[in-house]
Amino acid sequence: MHKRGPGLPAAERNALGKEIYRTIVENQYNIGIVGLSPMVQGVIVVKNGLNNVPETAGNDWPLRTPNTGFPEQWFYSSQ
Repeated sequence: MHKRGPGLPAAERNALGKEIYRTIVENQYNIGIVGLSPMVQGVIVVKNGLNNVPETAGNDWPLRTPNTGFPEQWFYSSQ
């Protein structure tokens, strides 16, 4: 359906775009386990023995999580 759009006149292209968005909205499924977390204090799951992980970090894709927590400085301890 979306491949026809570029070749259509503007009015038909806009109508097709609205139909695509309507289909996406009506058929979008989401299983919310945790939900949206606050930016400053996101949900952070850390395996036992992993050290130097921040207690709070930005939890958002534009921030490229987990990069804001500097994972290159995380390390495992033997204890």
